[in-house]
Amino acid sequence: MPENQLLGSVTVKSVLTKLSIVSDTATTSSSGSDNWQFDAYKNASTALLSSAKTTSGAEIAANTEYDLGTLNATNKYLAVGDTIRIQVTKNGTPTDLSGAKVAFQAHVRKDLA
Repeated sequence: MPENQLLGSVTVKSVLTKLSIVSDTATTSSSGSDNWQFDAYKNASTALLSSAKTTSGAEIAANTEYDLGTLNATNKYLAVGDTIRIQVTKNGTPTDLSGAKVAFQAHVRKDLA
């Protein structure tokens, strides 16, 4: 699994409604010390998630959309040129996903305000 994934640059004023991933490989036996952690950022360092999402207690199912959690209520608003980046951290020894096919998804809607 990639450690950093740039999802792209925003081309129209938008509102981020959801961040998710889909993997062809499931995770199992995640714990507080052995898990995958997901963080998301707008531009260089503005947090998009209210808190980091980990597979501890919330395993990834194969070929199923995995929601990365609650979005920050303020930071989910995107301006033209903003970038979205997902950071993936491997904590301990979770399920090996080095050969997994993973798709990162940003769900957005046009901001009419």
